[in-house]
Amino acid sequence: MNIILTHPIHGAKIATHPDEVKQDEKNGWVQYNPDTPAQVESEEPKAEAEKPKRKYTRKQTDQPVEQPNEVPSFLTSASDECEGPRNGDSRGTDQ
Repeated sequence: MNIILTHPIHGAKIATHPDEVKQDEKNGWVQYNPDTPAQVESEEPKAEAEKPKRKYTRKQTDQPVEQPNEVPSFLTSASDECEGPRNGDSRGTDQ
């Protein structure tokens, strides 16, 4: 036996046992009756309720964030900072 239940917040579900229906009805679920017309609610109040509630509001500024035009020192090439091998010597010394 399948019984369709509806809830104003959680939507719809199917209960498969009469004891499940009794318990769900205690928690606010209602048996679905296809003969009753659906209640149409306006979309505006529902949309307000679905907005996420933030603890803090975001700071909005009109000023753009300035980006530096120079290359940061940690992005410079390694050959600029260290002395590598010279004259084809793989040990890095001048002998």
